[in-house]
Amino acid sequence: MIRFAHAVAPSPRSSALFVLGVALLLGTPAGAPIVDRAVLKSFFQEGPGRTTNQPYATDTDILLTYIGGLAGTASGSGVTSALYLYDSSGEPLTSGTGAVVCAPCLFETGGSSPRRRTISIEDLIVAHGGFGTSTNPRQGFMVLDVPNEADRLAAEVRIGTTHGTPGQPTVCPIKTRPELKDVFQNGDIPESYVIPTLGGATEWNVGDWAIFNATYMGGIGSVPAGTGATVELYLFDENGAPTSSQGTVCAPCTYELGNGGGSGSPRNIAFRFPPIPTASGQGFAVLRVAGSDPSSVLIEGTDVDSIPGPFPTLVITGSHTIAPLPPPETTLDVSGPDRPGAVLALQGSPNPASRELTLAFDLARAATVDLEMFDTAGRLVATVGSGARAAGHHELRWNRRNATGSALEAGVYYARLRAGDGSRITRVVLLPE
Repeated sequence: MIRFAHAVAPSPRSSALFVLGVALLLGTPAGAPIVDRAVLKSFFQEGPGRTTNQPYATDTDILLTYIGGLAGTASGSGVTSALYLYDSSGEPLTSGTGAVVCAPCLFETGGSSPRRRTISIEDLIVAHGGFGTSTNPRQGFMVLDVPNEADRLAAEVRIGTTHGTPGQPTVCPIKTRPELKDVFQNGDIPESYVIPTLGGATEWNVGDWAIFNATYMGGIGSVPAGTGATVELYLFDENGAPTSSQGTVCAPCTYELGNGGGSGSPRNIAFRFPPIPTASGQGFAVLRVAGSDPSSVLIEGTDVDSIPGPFPTLVITGSHTIAPLPPPETTLDVSGPDRPGAVLALQGSPNPASRELTLAFDLARAATVDLEMFDTAGRLVATVGSGARAAGHHELRWNRRNATGSALEAGVYYARLRAGDGSRITRVVLLPE
C-alpha cells in the first residue's frame, strides 16, 4: 500500500521584499563559488525480496556512466556523486535497525574508478541493517547530487517489477542525464505545472492511476537551504469547472513544504489522481509552486497499475519529472539552469548594494557578451554592457539606472550574462539610496 504525507496548512507570505531578499542572499553568500552540478530526484519502492526470486517484488537501481574523454567529450578527473535517501514524508530513510541508510552515500565514477556503476537501493538498505521483521516495502524518494563535471555524467533510474513470475521483471526507465535539474537557486518566482489528465482506476482492478510528488530540495547536498515553499493544487473537470478533492473544492488547496524534521513542514507531499473521480472520471489539475523558494521544488509523476487478485499488487510502470510552464518569451526565467559554456562565473558586489553595483565575470575564452538586469517578474529593466570581450576576468559597473535613466526601486533583481554558448544568472539586492 502506498502511503501519503499531507500537511494542509495555508501559509500567507507577509515578509517585506527587502527582508526576503537579504534572507535569500544569506543562503547564497556573495563570493560563493559557482560550480557545475546537477540533481536527479526519483521515487523508489523496495521490499525484502528481489525480482529474481520473489513474485510481485519491486527493485530500484541507479545507473551511472562517466563519459569524460569519450566520443569527443572533454576529459576530466571523474565524478563523486552523493546519494541521499528519504522516506515518503521527506525524513531520512532508516533500515529495520533504525540506522540512516544514506546521508549521503558517495559513489565515484571515472578517473581511477570504473566508468560504469549500478547502485541497488535494496543492497544499500541491507548493508545498513536490512529490512527487519517488517514485510512492508520501503518507499520514498532519492536525490543524487552531482557537484562537479555534471555534464560528463549520464544518470538514469530504473524500476524493475515482477507481475508474479520471479526472474522476469519489467524494467521501467525513469530519467536520463538531460532531464536532471541544474543549479538550484533560491528565488521568489512562482512556477506553474499542468497535470493534463486526472483519469484513473476507481477500484482494485486492472487500470492506471498516478501519484504526483512535490519535493522541497533546499539544503539537500549542495542545493542552497531556503525557507520553504507552498504548493497550490487546483482541480478542474474536463470543462474547466472547479472540482473537489476528498469533498473539498480545490481552488486552491494549499500545502506547505519545508525542511521536515519534527514539527516542520514536510519535504515531500504526494497526491493520488483522481482523489475523487469527477462525473466523467476525467479532468485536469494545475499545480502552482509559490512561497519564498519555489525554484527548489521538484514535481514528479509516477504512473501505477493495479493488478487484481487475492492480494492486489501495485506495479510501477514509469516515472517522469514534470517541467513548469515556460515563461513568456519577453521575460527571463530567473529560476532556469545556467549554461556554463564560455562563462565561468558571475558575481555582483557589494550585495546588497546601496549605491553603484559592480558585476564581475570570468570567461574561459573570448566571446561576445550581453549583461542585462531583470526584475523578479523576469522583465528586462536595464542593459549593463555588451560587446566582444577577451578570455579572463572582467568587471562592469552599473549605476542602478534603467534605459530611461530613472533609478530603480529597492528590491531583488537578477543579472544575466550571455557569452557565446553559455549564460549565468545571479541575484542581487538593491537597498534604498
